[in-house]
Amino acid sequence: MLSGKVYSIPSDQIVEIKTTGNSVNANIHVQYDARAFAFQYVSTGWKYVIVECMTNSWATNQYMSIPGDYTKVWKIQKTGTALILVCNDVTVLNFNFASHYRNGFSNCHSHWTTQSTTILFAFSTWNDIFISREGEHLI
Repeated sequence: MLSGKVYSIPSDQIVEIKTTGNSVNANIHVQYDARAFAFQYVSTGWKYVIVECMTNSWATNQYMSIPGDYTKVWKIQKTGTALILVCNDVTVLNFNFASHYRNGFSNCHSHWTTQSTTILFAFSTWNDIFISREGEHLI
């Protein structure tokens, strides 16, 4: 279980996270009810893990093309069909639960497509973190 702050936010609502800096092994974990994903900066770039859709290992998962800006505004949204991650207005992940899962993870779609009522955030190794939704500052 992650330790972090839980918010009552419907899963289809866009949440913004603002970060500064690019520290190696800096990561953000996001959990919609019991459904979790994370993205992390490693020395060779940005990687992501989506639980129940792929192996839960940084060593085996894909890179994302993230803008190199020092300050990043991340927009995260879980829809009924996809997990969408936007960084500085560039879509860096649009993961379709029905078709983008890895071999052996065919339950990805049924695991992720139900409506969520809460979202949890946990962070490590960031200089500054700000979270908001529709203009409302959360932390």
